[in-house]
Amino acid sequence: MEIKHDSTGELDVVRLKGRLDLAGAEVAEEFFAKFRKSVTSGTALVVSFRDLLYISSSGLRVLLAAFKDLQAKGGHMVLCEMNVSVEEVFRFAGLDAVFRIYATEREASESLAAK
Repeated sequence: MEIKHDSTGELDVVRLKGRLDLAGAEVAEEFFAKFRKSVTSGTALVVSFRDLLYISSSGLRVLLAAFKDLQAKGGHMVLCEMNVSVEEVFRFAGLDAVFRIYATEREASESLAAK
């Protein structure tokens, strides 16, 4: 599991690569724990799944915890660029009703710019 983080000051973009399974969830959890420390009201986060091959329930749990924490602090988080199998996992878990999911990173970024 690899995580790349870019920040423009107004927008944070996290790109996930590999497998967000049990081992990957540990890496993601460590990243999001550090990221949460910098969250302020208005923090805008796009999480790109373009290079994510697989996600397990452990990965879903990490993302949901990060999402809830961002919301509690007044931040916003959207997801984008999921492959069909990853999107099916979100749909099956009912999380497509919780997260805003966009086809492209540009659409996701624009949605947060409108906030």
